[in-house]
Amino acid sequence: MINKIKCIAIVGFGSIASKHIAIIEKSYPKISICIVTKRNIKSKHKIYKKIESLKNVDIDAIFITSPTNEHFNILKLFYRKNIHFFVEKPIFEREKNAVFLLNHFSKRNSPILQVGYVFRHDDLFFKFKSLCNDKVLGKILRSEIYCGSDLNSWRPNTKLKHSISLNKNKGGGALLELSHEIDYCLWFFGDLKVKFSKLNRSGIFDSKVEDTADLFLLSRKNVNISMHLNFWQKIPERYCKIYGTKGVITMDIIDRKIVINSGNIKKSIKFKSKLNAAYKNQIKNFFYSINQRKKSVSNLSESLKVLDIIEEAKKLNRSKKNV
Repeated sequence: MINKIKCIAIVGFGSIASKHIAIIEKSYPKISICIVTKRNIKSKHKIYKKIESLKNVDIDAIFITSPTNEHFNILKLFYRKNIHFFVEKPIFEREKNAVFLLNHFSKRNSPILQVGYVFRHDDLFFKFKSLCNDKVLGKILRSEIYCGSDLNSWRPNTKLKHSISLNKNKGGGALLELSHEIDYCLWFFGDLKVKFSKLNRSGIFDSKVEDTADLFLLSRKNVNISMHLNFWQKIPERYCKIYGTKGVITMDIIDRKIVINSGNIKKSIKFKSKLNAAYKNQIKNFFYSINQRKKSVSNLSESLKVLDIIEEAKKLNRSKKNV
């Protein structure tokens, strides 16, 4: 396949940007890379200090890896230039009037916009989703989704007081930072309704954002879904359980295995692949979508559904009118 991408820009330079650059350098060495960052870094790539500098650069795609609160303005600045976008999750830090973006990126032969929900490109998740069917589980009735993580381990070179995850104005908080769980829940079950929301600050961090979120969601097929998110847990846990009339299937995301205990099937499937393979697939699929003019599986409209759930959870928590 001929790769139509000749030059890309990386806006923002943190750990995830470094990961993307390393993958592109190795897998797509002919692609030219430029970086926009206010930080003083050493790189073999061209460095720009201001985002406006890109207006004079012939680029095919922009990877937006800056703080979440900057995403909307970057898209607004460049979306008319027939440029493709890869935007790190979440798409924005709060609901925006994104109708003009939806109209633009939904047109026939429009540029591609992909959001960095990496689990949609992971073979562990593909297999788990395929196993959760009537034949294996019977009628699906309930799901439990859990993500307990340790913020201290996310960015070891960044002091917590400078962490974006704890900064309300830059898109911090458990709901936004751990929105991977909300995204794959939508992918598995379709549209969801938030029936209960409880957001807490544990007091562990000096911050005004929630570090704990408990949600109760209901799918269109009346599947009850309980979801717990936190980033204070020293021993991480990350899993999804789906219960049906025949049994239960568990996906352990950290140990990368699926355990089936349903009907006559009792087995464990261990995956040799690592999460880094999903990051490679994510970029591969982004470039494939561009070359084929085919909408990405993790597109703008899907990512806005994640934001809708987050906003509804916040409103429900504030109103104290949980159903």
